[in-house]
Amino acid sequence: GARVNGTSRNELMLEAKARGVKNFRVLNKQELAEILKDGTTQERANEIVVGAVARWKNGWGTGKRREKIPT
Repeated sequence: GARVNGTSRNELMLEAKARGVKNFRVLNKQELAEILKDGTTQERANEIVVGAVARWKNGWGTGKRREKIPT
């Protein structure tokens, strides 16, 4: 199993990449740790990824909308 304590986000990302986790770059350390933890189902992992991607898109969406406003 993946060690959660003392593992850097970078190590978690490498592990996620090795396991073929999609969109691992947008996950935070806590989400990565949960996905890589023993006993996390594929369904749960997918939910975490979908939530993280939605959060990431929301974070970027506001900037794009602002650019289109004519000055």
